[in-house]
Amino acid sequence: MSDIRKPYIREDDVSAMSSNTGNSGSEFMVEHPIQEGYEKFHAKKAEESDVVTCILTETEVRKLQEIATALRMNTEEISRRAIHYLSFIDHEMRQDLDSGQKHSPADSHTPKIPKWENWKARYKNDYLRELKELGKIEGNPRKEGRYSMKLELTASISQKLNALNMRESPGESVYLGVTLLYYQLVEKATQLLDEHN
Repeated sequence: MSDIRKPYIREDDVSAMSSNTGNSGSEFMVEHPIQEGYEKFHAKKAEESDVVTCILTETEVRKLQEIATALRMNTEEISRRAIHYLSFIDHEMRQDLDSGQKHSPADSHTPKIPKWENWKARYKNDYLRELKELGKIEGNPRKEGRYSMKLELTASISQKLNALNMRESPGESVYLGVTLLYYQLVEKATQLLDEHN
């Protein structure tokens, strides 16, 4: 038996629909739930996601742990939030670069950097250097447990990675986003406390 429920429609509505569309009310009662089911199926299918493995660096693991402790969230959720935050900052910085002006959201959410692209390139290089220093983790259960993280590529995350042109390098995007989050949530807070002491 189907779990599709018919919407409650008053008799007046049925006769109005019949006269406006040329269809009988009973046809509407059948077509409407089918259309709803079709839309829900495609929405769910669009939200289905892939899972990729990201390799974290030691610096990144420590930063993720500090952020996780501060926000009381797991590191996988913070990694997803880091990609969203990186996308937000990238969008704001591109607006700034395009307009030549600083907007307050970007001013309050990013480190004071002379050029956004240079900052990203520098930290991408840091990520690659740290990965090289880490060495091979495959086949080493201790390293795999510490430095390997599954990242679910939801529709939203995939959209952000595409906008960042980082679809093929989600590990880099997590690294950059964690760096920004750590700066904002830990380093700036520490600076603030130091200023008031």
